[in-house]
Amino acid sequence: MAVIINGSGTVTGLAVGGLPDGSVDADTLAANSVTAAKIVDGTIVDAEVTSLAASKLTGALPAISGAALTGIDAATVSSTAPSSPAQGDMWFDSTASVVAMKVYNGTAWNTMSNIPFTATGGTITTDAGAVYRYHTFTSGGTFTAQHSGVIDVLLIAGGGGAGSEHGGGGGAGGYIAESLTVSATSYTITVGAGGAGGARGGSGSSYWGNKGSNTTGFSLTALGGGASGSHAQGDVGTLDNGGSGAGGSSGSPSAGVGTAGQGNNGGSYYSAYYGGGGGGAGGVGVNGASGKAGDGGTGLAWLDGTTRAGGGGGGAYNGGSISDAGSGGSGGGGQGGWNNGSDNHGRAGTANTGGGGGGTGNDYATVGGSANPWGGSGGSGIVIVRYAI
Repeated sequence: MAVIINGSGTVTGLAVGGLPDGSVDADTLAANSVTAAKIVDGTIVDAEVTSLAASKLTGALPAISGAALTGIDAATVSSTAPSSPAQGDMWFDSTASVVAMKVYNGTAWNTMSNIPFTATGGTITTDAGAVYRYHTFTSGGTFTAQHSGVIDVLLIAGGGGAGSEHGGGGGAGGYIAESLTVSATSYTITVGAGGAGGARGGSGSSYWGNKGSNTTGFSLTALGGGASGSHAQGDVGTLDNGGSGAGGSSGSPSAGVGTAGQGNNGGSYYSAYYGGGGGGAGGVGVNGASGKAGDGGTGLAWLDGTTRAGGGGGGAYNGGSISDAGSGGSGGGGQGGWNNGSDNHGRAGTANTGGGGGGTGNDYATVGGSANPWGGSGGSGIVIVRYAI
């Protein structure tokens, strides 16, 4: 075997078998001394390169086709979770109601962060700064979460109706404000109606107001507002208790009791002529006094800045001015009536605030051509859901 070394330093005629151990140690070659051009056929095939250390690779690498890459794990795309996952495995859940990337923590699949929470149901609005989205229910419906997430909820029950004949004010509907974690499922919403006010005519309980209806959703129940009684028409018993209690009257002396965490007690009556104010979510009803029926208890402002669930004002038998009657509590409480013809009836609580109805004034004042004063009806309830966009 002839070994030729030409003037440029190229070695030819050297077979691998011609060396004692059939190999050439790279450390015996000068740096950059071997190139494809110096090999007889000008190429190096895969079979000729084995056990190449990463430290020996320098400079820019050529483009590599992804099809040639092996041993790299990719996320499973499926509506069904992968079987026998290992911690750190990823899964893109393609279920229509989910559509999110998940990672296995060793015991469960967790949705990865920065997945926006979305939902349907109710009347949907966005605040001016596009920070929060609101779903408002003024009647029954369904809230459907497309993903799991945290929401703020407000539930207000229907306000209580007020009694006729200088009755107390109706109690506000129960007020519940919570922050909850929901899953990707549907939640049934029920919005309570306000209780009807009492009317003069008939006897006994026809003069009483009616209790507000409950509002439910997310396994929570806001209780309807308490209803007030009437002058000399019997005691309403526990009918005046509720989310917030109704104001007292001469026929039903004990003011209604509110529910802890949802509302407050009503105010007591004064003499036979001035009803107490209904309780509100933010404060107790004001007691009736000489020459002045009790004002309704104040409501509460929620995260949207709106105050709701005020108690109804008490009715005034004597006095011909609105100043003699009880004012409705802030947040939708109805104004109490006073002794001035058409002004003697109690005003209704504002719709979708859960405000209590206002009590009636003088029972003998003429309204619409007949002696028929009536108590104000309670305002209907509401449910609002808020979450960050």
